[in-house]
Amino acid sequence: MPVSADTTQIAIVQEATYGVTPASPTWLIMPITGESLVATANSELSATLNADRQSDDSFLNGIEPAGSLDFEFAKSPAMTLLLESAMGKATATSTTDRTLTVGLDQISFTVEKRWPDPNTPGSYLYHRYPGCVANTMTLTFTAGTKCTGSCGLIGQALVTDDAVVAASTYPPITEFNVFRGPDVTQIELDNAGGTLLPTLTDSCVTDIVINLNNNYRGVQCLGTLGNKETVIGKFECNYTQTIFFSSNELMDNFISQDIVDEIITVGDNATDDYYTFTTTKGKIAANDVVAGGEGTDVVNANTINWLNDKTLGTPTTIEILTSEGL
Repeated sequence: MPVSADTTQIAIVQEATYGVTPASPTWLIMPITGESLVATANSELSATLNADRQSDDSFLNGIEPAGSLDFEFAKSPAMTLLLESAMGKATATSTTDRTLTVGLDQISFTVEKRWPDPNTPGSYLYHRYPGCVANTMTLTFTAGTKCTGSCGLIGQALVTDDAVVAASTYPPITEFNVFRGPDVTQIELDNAGGTLLPTLTDSCVTDIVINLNNNYRGVQCLGTLGNKETVIGKFECNYTQTIFFSSNELMDNFISQDIVDEIITVGDNATDDYYTFTTTKGKIAANDVVAGGEGTDVVNANTINWLNDKTLGTPTTIEILTSEGL
């Protein structure tokens, strides 16, 4: 009997020790639209000469768990954990807000896939990937549609099971409101000489894509089949944006390579259901202005590389602020 992808449950739990699923875990259910997390095999055939002109054996030399979790962008405890891992720093909490800045922490978690067992009704089959870290994250905000995202993972190993981890709990998600294009309530793009994109009232932005990359790499060692550990690399952040052409200011800024800053808010901070992305130091890496053809609009299609701002109390490339209550 086939197993439908619609019956898949994805849950994650933070690890105190890299690659070790906590005892009595409280799993955070992660709503997804799809996933591609697999244990990529490194296998080869035997090179031993054989008079029969055939291979005598095949070897599994290593596996590297990797892939993505794709989702509709909304607030949830699982989303907070993914963002913490993507930023490399646990959130600093206050009475009202959580603030994420770029850090050096390896925040790892176990990913659990669960499916109904087609041969034993009422039971489940499990694939668990310990030692996962958020290597990349992409958040996409587009006018007229829902906000989406994808988190690229690197893991340590794959463990199969037909039983739940002892004393596991799966708290239900109490709030899951997917953000939409109309929920992008603030976009301000400025430079030192003035305002490049003052307000949503005066400008038209049709899409923004936020890209985060930790440049993680897996390390394979003798005595282990998967990654023994993962090593964090240089943090990179860029935005790609499409902005209606209304002046030469963006192009002039691109040519002069002046520093820019930007604030994007998604959601409503009055109801504590929001994320604000703040970047204070960046340069426009590309800005294409073209007339694509009949029935199209002239736009600035630009890419901004965001840089470490050492003038801040906590030097960082990007800061993510969200409400405390989850």
